[in-house]
Amino acid sequence: MVWVPEEKLWYMYMRPERGALGTNDLMAVSVSENLLDWSTPRTIMYPDEWDDLVRVFGLGGGG
Repeated sequence: MVWVPEEKLWYMYMRPERGALGTNDLMAVSVSENLLDWSTPRTIMYPDEWDDLVRVFGLGGGG
């Protein structure tokens, strides 16, 4: 969670439910003014053609 004082909002970054291909490579954000009421999570990062390459060949140290 991140507080952005200029906007007076909390941002919570999360991984939403599994994607259509059964992967969990998505990243979403939800916003709140009071830490009680949150917006619907909005997907902000999607996997691309390089993600499968990184996973298969172990590039980037996580594979």
